[in-house]
Amino acid sequence: MPNPGLSREEALRRIEAVEECLREGHVPPGQTPANGMRGAWAEAMFRLGKRINGKSSTISQLEETAGRQIDWSQSVFQGYRKPLEQRYTPPPLPDPDIPVEALIERLADGYTRRSEHRAAKKWMRFSLKEDGPYALAIVGDPHLDDPGCNWPLLKRDVDLMRTPNVHAVCLGDVTNNWTGKLVRLYAEQETTRTQAWKLAEWFFGAVPWIVLIAGNHDMWSGSGDPLDWMARGHAVKQDWTAQFEIATPSGHFVRVDARHDFKGSSIYNPLHGLMRARQFSDGGADILAAGHQHHAEIYQGQDSGKGSKSFWLVRARGYKHIDSYADQHQLEAQESRHGSTVGIVVDPDGGGIQAYTDFAEAIEIMRFKRGKWEARNAKAAAKRVR
Repeated sequence: MPNPGLSREEALRRIEAVEECLREGHVPPGQTPANGMRGAWAEAMFRLGKRINGKSSTISQLEETAGRQIDWSQSVFQGYRKPLEQRYTPPPLPDPDIPVEALIERLADGYTRRSEHRAAKKWMRFSLKEDGPYALAIVGDPHLDDPGCNWPLLKRDVDLMRTPNVHAVCLGDVTNNWTGKLVRLYAEQETTRTQAWKLAEWFFGAVPWIVLIAGNHDMWSGSGDPLDWMARGHAVKQDWTAQFEIATPSGHFVRVDARHDFKGSSIYNPLHGLMRARQFSDGGADILAAGHQHHAEIYQGQDSGKGSKSFWLVRARGYKHIDSYADQHQLEAQESRHGSTVGIVVDPDGGGIQAYTDFAEAIEIMRFKRGKWEARNAKAAAKRVR
């Protein structure tokens, strides 16, 4: 029965207050309020200042007095409002993406390929076509487009690298390739970026490379590095690190751990990073080589705890001989021809390995050793004929 003490206008006002609370997210009867909120009925009565006991009977009395029911469907509480029936049949749209099963297979195959590639890079083997003594040219940072690049010396060394039985390794930073805030430094050089790529392309084709390492300046290009394309057909290109071995037909091999630079530095020891790497390695490398710091050093050592063979630590200076950064930081320049490219002579027939900071001297000694080796072979061949 209606509430005799309640007018129809007041009953309608209370119903509208309840519906307003429903639209604000207060829950209908029978639902659990969230986050400490009151239900829609209790909140409406609180706002109106009414203390009414017995929710069910009061709601029915209120609706009878008002002459209409509360529209509980106005509730925005998730799960209460009944969804509308679908009024159309959707068009068939195939998924534009790869099915998840195929995606998983693709990712698994990709990981397998990358894992095999990573394993193959560890001591990758370069098999020389000829026996006998040979030379490695460990080329420091060229910075071909820099105004401080010593092109007269570089041209001489490129000619020497083309000597038969010479194999070259570039330690990175082929061009300046300024990026970010350093782009302003293009104002200090005569060569444009396009001209820098031309110089790099010439450099890659002019020298008998076996390995090209990308240094920090090269890697600033990211995935669109033009050097990746230029290196194809000339050498194996690796970012920052290349671990490889050079083998002769007779079975002799030398292992080289070449990096743009090794971790660690010391003002008291310019080869600290290389020594650190050697100390914590298994001693497998015969030569550890680095560039990056624009100075040259060589060191021969022997670690009896890791075998009886000697090892060489080599840092090549590169060709950026006029360097405002070095001047600002009071870094003393070395003599012009000292270690821009370090020459390493390898004599498989008992002569071992010897490094030289004068690349021209290394080529001269390699030619001498090779001449003796060829003479011995010719003499031995003549005896077999007799």
